[in-house]
Amino acid sequence: MPAPHIHKQIRDALVAALAGLATTGSNVFANRVYPLTEAEVPALRISMDEEEADEQVDGILQREVYCIVEACAKLGVALDDALDQISLEVEPVLAAGITVDGQLLYPVYTGMRIAFEDADLPVGVKRMRYRIPCFTHSSSPELLT
Repeated sequence: MPAPHIHKQIRDALVAALAGLATTGSNVFANRVYPLTEAEVPALRISMDEEEADEQVDGILQREVYCIVEACAKLGVALDDALDQISLEVEPVLAAGITVDGQLLYPVYTGMRIAFEDADLPVGVKRMRYRIPCFTHSSSPELLT
């Protein structure tokens, strides 16, 4: 069976790298579409935001994959502190790189924004955006070159 698309491999690598942080523990979810439960907060949610690609030589694509790492915490007086603590734990882990298809990729932090969700459990969200540069062949989007 062939390897999954490089996007899935990147998401999986982000989940693996971020699982077990002091604040969020194992509450790390890729492409989460359902609201978080009280037992799942604080948490991290990981998704792809967009991708830019340019063909280089002989079908080699230079990809810039943009990922969102959302720090989620319960609304309350210490919300900003909780979100900042999660960021403090996430940023150095990703700066050290993630392993994808046997290669070390370095997510580049490009900024963040704060949001609030009115679900059954109101949470504050710090959306941290990362750019992950990588190369694949146009005919093999599952393999890094």
